[in-house]
Amino acid sequence: MEQARIINESKEGKIPKELEQELPEISAVIKRMLSINPNDRPTLEYISQSLKLPMEMNTELSGGLYTKRENSASWRKK
Repeated sequence: MEQARIINESKEGKIPKELEQELPEISAVIKRMLSINPNDRPTLEYISQSLKLPMEMNTELSGGLYTKRENSASWRKK
């Protein structure tokens, strides 16, 4: 029942207060992700950088994100 309430509230852009208190940086990213206006939503690159995901995981999540590794001479699609 709690899970259903949280999901329904997220549709209104609300997230649990406990999450906001314990993980404010992640909460801010989640709030942007829940925005009704698509232009206000963060890109996958912004999300992965905000959450400090390693580049390998970053490219796996994105599917079509072009990345350039440090000291790499060419762009590649993962």
